[in-house]
Amino acid sequence: MAAAVEGSEVVVRLRHRGGRVLAAQLTLRRPLSVVDVALGRTPADFLRMLGLLFPLCGAAHAVAGLRAIEAAAGVAVDPAHQAARRAIALADALAAHAWRCEFDWAGLAGEDARPVAVAAARRAAESLLRALYPDGDALYPGGGRLAASAALAAEWAPVFAKVAASLRLEQHLIALRRGLTVAMAGADPAWMTRLHARFRVAAAQAAADAVALQAALASLAGSRAGPSGGPLSAAGRGEGGVETARGVLRWRVALRGGLVVEGAPDAPVDRVFGPDGEAERWLAALDHAARPAEAARWIMAALDPCAPLRIEAQEAAGDA
Repeated sequence: MAAAVEGSEVVVRLRHRGGRVLAAQLTLRRPLSVVDVALGRTPADFLRMLGLLFPLCGAAHAVAGLRAIEAAAGVAVDPAHQAARRAIALADALAAHAWRCEFDWAGLAGEDARPVAVAAARRAAESLLRALYPDGDALYPGGGRLAASAALAAEWAPVFAKVAASLRLEQHLIALRRGLTVAMAGADPAWMTRLHARFRVAAAQAAADAVALQAALASLAGSRAGPSGGPLSAAGRGEGGVETARGVLRWRVALRGGLVVEGAPDAPVDRVFGPDGEAERWLAALDHAARPAEAARWIMAALDPCAPLRIEAQEAAGDA
């Protein structure tokens, strides 16, 4: 998976003797200091920067950041805008699912990547945002000019149905199960069940997001709304969140003098791969595998790090 922030990385260090794992260490590197370049800016500029700093799920980061800014400023938002943002986030999630299927899962299973399918999903998500907010003001605090056509669902449902079909979820699950059989040879058989179940959950989430997006498009058809927030408060703190392909993404911000002076994300990758997270616990449970480094790679991939993964394995010498 491409890094959400340049320099992000998940590093696993293994020490093993043959197939027995003696020690395992997990490190998540997330240089979030890059967010500092977006601070001291107006909310509009801050939100535009988020899309550049977090290109993989840029729309999700922008929506979460927007909601945080509105909470900090005490801005009320028309329910129609919230519904539109949900559709935007779901389309962004579908593009993230496409990336996971056509790059991450394909690579695990030894299949060729399909960048064309990913590019189509991302174009569809970006085009939907423009269709909902033709003036380009989707990220305006309080809402821009929402102008969804009456034919919105009819126009966009086939586009996203095609994106969903391109995910080839069942085919990927079959290929992943074959790959797991090889990767987890020599490990406790329970790992096969555990890991494949995790892949199935991810596939089910992708299918559910596709269905939810179709419902969101139908509900938005013909929706109209304008700005509802008024001027931003001079100072305040707020938090906003949005559902993504990997869980809830949150942003916390502080406003002062109409500028965003503090901002920090709380992303699924931080919770799962950070200290005492699920990934650390799973890795600690790996005690034996015919090929420890390969087994660790699949365990981490099942948890979907959303960042490059590096495995460093060292064969221990001696009898101890």
